[in-house]
Amino acid sequence: MLRHTTQGPVFVVHAARDVRAVLGLGVPVTLLSAPGAAGFLGADGFLAVLRAGGWDGGAALLDCGAGAGWAWAALAGGVPGVVLEECAARADVAARFAGRVWGARPPARDLAEWDARRGDGWLRAWLTRG
Repeated sequence: MLRHTTQGPVFVVHAARDVRAVLGLGVPVTLLSAPGAAGFLGADGFLAVLRAGGWDGGAALLDCGAGAGWAWAALAGGVPGVVLEECAARADVAARFAGRVWGARPPARDLAEWDARRGDGWLRAWLTRG
């Protein structure tokens, strides 16, 4: 079983605005993509969203579903970590990229539910759960 810890609380980010809001909290966090994002956004797209939001290489996970090829490409392309569901090649990917493959999504606060007009209180409330 793959076991990991996150760097601070985990936030699901969908756009650069989400990344900016979370990084603006000023504490260590883990940025997580939407479920299966590797299939529609790809590693380059995920990294572009992160960088546009001011990310400079902290903890981030791209959800690859059961796509071992997507996970391999993402990790080889600079994504810090991936979520890779059970599949035939997961053990191979995990062995090649030790410590960077998660078997399941960690508990996270999804910024799709956040209304920026209400401020960052909702985001800060998640900090105590991290």
